Amino acid sequence: FTFGEKFIVDGTTRVPTQALSDVAELQGVDADILKVDSQGMDRDILEQGTALLDRAFYVEMEPGFNDSYLEENTYAEVDIFMREQGFRLFDLNCHRVPRNNTMQAHVAGTSQILWAESLWLRDYVWMDQQGLFPAITPGKALKILLICEVEGRYDFGLELAELFAAKGLVEEVRVDGLSTRWPLPDPPPDPGPKSLLRSTLR
Repeated sequence: FTFGEKFIVDGTTRVPTQALSDVAELQGVDADILKVDSQGMDRDILEQGTALLDRAFYVEMEPGFNDSYLEENTYAEVDIFMREQGFRLFDLNCHRVPRNNTMQAHVAGTSQILWAESLWLRDYVWMDQQGLFPAITPGKALKILLICEVEGRYDFGLELAELFAAKGLVEEVRVDGLSTRWPLPDPPPDPGPKSLLRSTLR
């Protein structure tokens, strides 16, 4: 590829590393969003931090479609791992790079995809269908719906809102109308502990 010379090894350096599960500052953290940009080590890192991943709803990574790095976790491997954890792919922003030949100077044509920014969301609907719905708090459910609102994932947000209402995590009155209108409605003047979003998170 056109930037192949950047992958020539001209030296090695050993650096200390630590698994996510061993990072003291992350013990007991209930993270809703994770972003991993590790030059091909995404799956390896998350495999060592499943306690953190199990509590996340939104995960962004940049896996490659080819093994550009030594022992790289390719997209195919990441996809299998994330699906096993109950996540589903929701978006891809693909990056194309021309191959290293005389055609690289020509604008016409479509080059090969080398990597992509990928967005994964935990599919609580599917998990419920499989009898795997985890224990989450009303506050957690609110934050999940807020992420769907901010990201514009209205169709999936509707399904989650209906599921959370059926499980008593959010008030059904707050879910009414979401099939035709987002964002979520403002809370009543005196919101209870299960009222949604803005008053709870303010």
